[in-house]
Amino acid sequence: MKVVTGMYKNQKLFVPKKRVGIRMTTSLVKEAVIDIFRSVIEGSVLLDIFAGGGGMGIEFLSNKASRVVFIEGSHQYAGILKDNLTKLRVEEERYRIICRDYRSALKVLPGLMKEKFDFIFIDPPYFTDYIKRSIEIISGLDICRKDIVIMAEHHNKERIEEDIERFIKYQSRKYGTSILDFWKRNPVWISGK
Repeated sequence: MKVVTGMYKNQKLFVPKKRVGIRMTTSLVKEAVIDIFRSVIEGSVLLDIFAGGGGMGIEFLSNKASRVVFIEGSHQYAGILKDNLTKLRVEEERYRIICRDYRSALKVLPGLMKEKFDFIFIDPPYFTDYIKRSIEIISGLDICRKDIVIMAEHHNKERIEEDIERFIKYQSRKYGTSILDFWKRNPVWISGK
């Protein structure tokens, strides 16, 4: 696996020797996300849930996001993620790794963060309800900017709800066997935030 865009482009990243239970975000998906949001990534803040080795978050850092918070439940993968950030010499103030189950990690975020997120990337194991559950938890927290974009990668045979709590799906794109869905705040909820 390597970085595909930005200032760290072509830098190789560490990956687990045995990839049991982990699926890396493909270069195609990472490059597509960066291409879509390239003009607004600089200075942004990303939350990368189910971060694994950090592929998407590292792409955002490589394209001058100001900060990325990584949530990864596996100590092994969180260690690999830390090794990748160290190898790239990413300044420690530009990232935070939270090694906890995604539910408990999301619930402690408001107490840890001063800034709010511009983007959230959710890439759980396929065929789980973790995308829906993550968005439901996020809906109850004050961690998002008004113009937040939530992206979630899932298998093309999975069907994810259009509207989840305070968020509405506005786009889906297919990349091989993966689907990338995009949600934004439901305008009904924006006025109160």
